Amino acid sequence: MELIKEVYINGKINELATKRLSDFTIEENIGLQLDSLDITINNNDNAIEIPKEKSDIEIAIGYGVNLYRMGKYIAHNIDATSTSIFIKCLSKDLSEGKIKLNRVFKDKTLGEILATIANDLKLELQIEKSFKNKKIKYLLQDNKTNLEILAELSEIFYALVTIKDNKLTFIHKDEKKSVCIKISNILNLKKRDYISNYHQGVIYNSWNIKQGEIESIKQGKEPYVTLSNDIDPSLKNIYLQSKYMEISETEYIELNLKQGDPDLQAGLHMIINNSTGKYSQFSGKYRIEKVIHKYNNTYVNYILAVKIKNN
Repeated sequence: MELIKEVYINGKINELATKRLSDFTIEENIGLQLDSLDITINNNDNAIEIPKEKSDIEIAIGYGVNLYRMGKYIAHNIDATSTSIFIKCLSKDLSEGKIKLNRVFKDKTLGEILATIANDLKLELQIEKSFKNKKIKYLLQDNKTNLEILAELSEIFYALVTIKDNKLTFIHKDEKKSVCIKISNILNLKKRDYISNYHQGVIYNSWNIKQGEIESIKQGKEPYVTLSNDIDPSLKNIYLQSKYMEISETEYIELNLKQGDPDLQAGLHMIINNSTGKYSQFSGKYRIEKVIHKYNNTYVNYILAVKIKNN
């Protein structure tokens, strides 16, 4: 099945760039890690005008009439040779999100706090209704960036927070739709030793939980936790509950698909149903942590996913 491709530059389809697109790699990551797009366009006759840095770049792909727009990207590095144009892009310039701020949110709802952050980052806010009116008595942003606050709030409420297509999205991790993986389309599949960013950055650092206390959490016990002063102590149980759920989801797998699927996105749930076949040990539901869409004559996917237990 032939993959149909389109290249958009600054919102408009570029017919010549579309015809001469030789390869692309799109890497989508869960959460606040930036997505990236690398493309190569043949230009041996200099017929294509070289895009400027900070141009908007989009790729649309699919196998039929309806193509998938794979997200908006900003050109950060452009290298032109006598034969080709190489463009490296990131999903968003988040330099504003890395500015450390000092302020207090007092007697606010989660929706109000997220709206303030979205406004700072010049993003449209999309928040799940069940989160919108959650009360937070006191939240001190003490020399922390907006991205750090978003990461902490996502941990407390067991939420998936993403920044894509100029939107800040805050939804429950289990609210994403599911896709089924065809067993016949799996090139290879194996377990992966992997420590998530949540465990590296949140358990050991932001929340001041000692590594030895992780076993207590695994056993369902409530260890002594010194929450940062910027978090309302009344949220402690919500946080611990999210930790129990997070630690129960630590079985990672990686797989490569023979034929790529444009519908695969980081954060989606995927289902592997092979109870009696070659991959029977991997049957179950997983959350996609990273997906790579790669085209170079053929279109394939790489997926890193975490198993969701008790589903």
